[in-house]
Amino acid sequence: MKTRECWLVFLMTATFAASGVVSAGESEGPLAEAVASQTELLAGVCVQIGGSEELTARLAANPKLVLHRLDDNPGVVDRLQRRFRNSRQGATVLVEHWAQSYLPHADNSVNRIIAADPKGVSRDEIIRVLVPGGTAALGTGEQQTQMEKPWPEAMGQWTHQWSAADGALASEDRMIGVPQGLQWLAGPMFAMAGRKSSTQSLVSAAGRNFYVTQNVLENVGRSDMDQYLVAREAFNGIIQWVRRWDGPFVRGDGETNPRLVGSADTLYAVGREGLLAVNAHDGETRKSVDLAPVPDKLVFSGGLLLAQSPDGVLAFDEPLEAPRWEFRDRTVHGTVVSGERILLLVSGRSKSGEFRHELVCLDLPTGETLWRTDTSPHVTSQEVRINFAQQELVALVARGSLHVFAVDTGKHLWSASTDARAGKRYVDERYVGHFYRHGLVWLLAENSPRTRDGQKVWLGLDPKTGKQQQVLQTRGQWPRSAAPAKMGCSLLIALDRYIMVPRQSTFIDFQTGEKHSFKFTRGGCGLGFVPANGLVYSQPHACGCFSEAMRGAWHDDLLWVVYFSAHEVWQGEKQSIYLARVRV
Repeated sequence: MKTRECWLVFLMTATFAASGVVSAGESEGPLAEAVASQTELLAGVCVQIGGSEELTARLAANPKLVLHRLDDNPGVVDRLQRRFRNSRQGATVLVEHWAQSYLPHADNSVNRIIAADPKGVSRDEIIRVLVPGGTAALGTGEQQTQMEKPWPEAMGQWTHQWSAADGALASEDRMIGVPQGLQWLAGPMFAMAGRKSSTQSLVSAAGRNFYVTQNVLENVGRSDMDQYLVAREAFNGIIQWVRRWDGPFVRGDGETNPRLVGSADTLYAVGREGLLAVNAHDGETRKSVDLAPVPDKLVFSGGLLLAQSPDGVLAFDEPLEAPRWEFRDRTVHGTVVSGERILLLVSGRSKSGEFRHELVCLDLPTGETLWRTDTSPHVTSQEVRINFAQQELVALVARGSLHVFAVDTGKHLWSASTDARAGKRYVDERYVGHFYRHGLVWLLAENSPRTRDGQKVWLGLDPKTGKQQQVLQTRGQWPRSAAPAKMGCSLLIALDRYIMVPRQSTFIDFQTGEKHSFKFTRGGCGLGFVPANGLVYSQPHACGCFSEAMRGAWHDDLLWVVYFSAHEVWQGEKQSIYLARVRV
């Protein structure tokens, strides 16, 4: 098996070396009938190894499939290729002569495998190529078996705007490392509209990615582009469904949209007039609820959907009937969940004209107010955000400071000041890069100077006392670009082993501080990188600060990559355009 730390989500391809035979059968019998009866329910990449040509025809009628038929019989291959050569309806079909004991697919890339006689292809090889949750139907008659690949315990999801209901800019996916290759590539390489907001709010749940974007075929050739809600298979990028998005669309300086929440079977979203529960499998609306004012944030936890608007929070049970409870107050924002505690901010001006922020804790099942804390003795800034709610702590971030409170009592535990700032003054203060990880609160104490050899410094603080326990200082150089060490409007995200710096295409080792850069792409404005499913997802951007991101095409078994180098202009040189051929 080919090994790797992490594949950045772009292109699906792999090569392996082995020998053997894929045997073709004439009829699967009960297996064929069982599969044929549910072919319309299949979606994604389906591989059929030998077997019935009639079953191939039935599978090929499903437009949700990319069908790859492998057969060692040249006559069968020739006959099927001629049959589907001019097909313009149903599945995308590839028929290939194959007589090897390995499969020509990347790890975690196939949704369904059908093989009446998989002789020569081991079950380990089948498991290798299946996506987590993917299935294989093998054999015939009494020898027929069904296999399902389990979801790895170390593999995480990204169900909310920023990871999970706790709002932490951290991923629990322990399978992610420094990107070293490409998994799949889809859509345009350049943002079609909205330089900083053409794609926003990517969430990932149960092996599906959902996002709001203008980068769709429906917008090609249009000057006034609509927004669309898109669902893709997370491991191979196959589109599952697309629908118009009529909900609020964030336009501006790289903000992300907090109005999408993913779950196993349902995508919750905010439409033009209220809440939507969308079937995650087909994109159809299961339930809609009109609300005024329209929610500006959604959180899903403990089977409850929390809909936040400026005047309060409503809690809905599935399937979005009448609210179980509601909380009303002035200027509510920042709702997050830690265990069975809801934390939110109620903000406004005091009689003296000063900004006043109350930190409020609600019981998740009942909505009962458990405590309210006036943060004004510690926080007086106008812009205050809940940075995270983890491990019995809730942290508030303001410009130049972090303030930690106890979740169970609301007691103020400690505050710390910092000279570090977010990459852009206009972005949310959470972009600065504080988080909870490995039992410590990591405070970014020092921004890197805007030079290639500039360094960042994080302080590891005791979560209860704020006392310094560790220092993490970066080492090495930032990648060469037009704006070295510029953080901009992309989030810094903590993984288990690394800190992701999307704007600079760099992962920072949590133990050594070493910078690991990869210049074949960078995170987009606002959304940056999204880590989930053992992969790192990026999106088109149109930023000139780091222009070396890849644009390319697949031809003659090579990846042809076009890129230009903005750092040459930055250094007063004539700019060049480069063409590279990559054998993957």
